Amino acid sequence: MKKTGSHVGFVLSFVVFVTFLIFIYSVLVPTTKIQDKPLILEKVADNLLKNISSEMITLTISIFPEFEFNSECVLISEPGIMSRLKKGLVVKSNEQILNYQSSTTLKIKHESKKLFKIFSSDSFEDKTRYLGSCESIDDNFEINSVKIENYSFEKKITLLFEFYEDNYAGLKTNLEIPEDVEFEFDFYDDKENVTATKNTTALTNIYSKKISVQYINNSASLVSGEINLRIW
Repeated sequence: MKKTGSHVGFVLSFVVFVTFLIFIYSVLVPTTKIQDKPLILEKVADNLLKNISSEMITLTISIFPEFEFNSECVLISEPGIMSRLKKGLVVKSNEQILNYQSSTTLKIKHESKKLFKIFSSDSFEDKTRYLGSCESIDDNFEINSVKIENYSFEKKITLLFEFYEDNYAGLKTNLEIPEDVEFEFDFYDDKENVTATKNTTALTNIYSKKISVQYINNSASLVSGEINLRIW
C-alpha cells in the first residue's frame, strides 16, 4: 500500500510541477512579446519605406536658342538619352506637363519650349501618346544635368494598399512581420486626403508610429505626406 501511495504521490507532484511550468510560460511569453513590439514596429516601418521606394532618373536638357521649330514636336534618338530612360516617363517644362511618345526614340510635343525635364522611373505609368512625324534635335540640344536618386512614389503607396487587401498574409511576409502580429496603416497625402486599410484595430497593446514621407506624385512633383503605422 505504501508503494502504491508513493507512486500516486509522485504522479500528483509531477502534474503539479507541469501545471506550474505551463502557468509560468503563459505569464512570461506574452510579456516577452510585448517587449519585442517596439523593435518589430521600427523594423516594419523601415521595410514599408523600402517597399514604396524606387530609383528615379531626372534629365534636364535644353535646345540651343538659335534652333527654330518646324513641327509641333521634336525627336531625340541620341543613345546617351535613350539608354537611361525607363518605361514610365513624365516630361515637363516649367512645371507644365508635356505629351510624349517613347519607344526606341523619344518624341516630345514641345509647346514652343526649349528646356525640358525628363523624369524616368518604373514607378510612373507609361502615358506615351502617338505624335506622328517630329523633327530631330539630336545635333541641337545639350544635357544640362543628370540625377539618379531614390524616392518614395505615390503609385507604389497605392499598390501597397492593393497588396494589403488582396494578399494580407503575403504582405506580412514581405514586410517581415511575425505571424502572431497584426498591422494596419493610413496614408495622408499632400492634400490631407486619407487612404486607410480595412483591418479592425485591437483595443489593447497597440504600438503606432507616424512616418513623415516625401514622395513623388504621379505628376513627378516632390510632395509631403504621412503614414500612420499600427501593430498589435
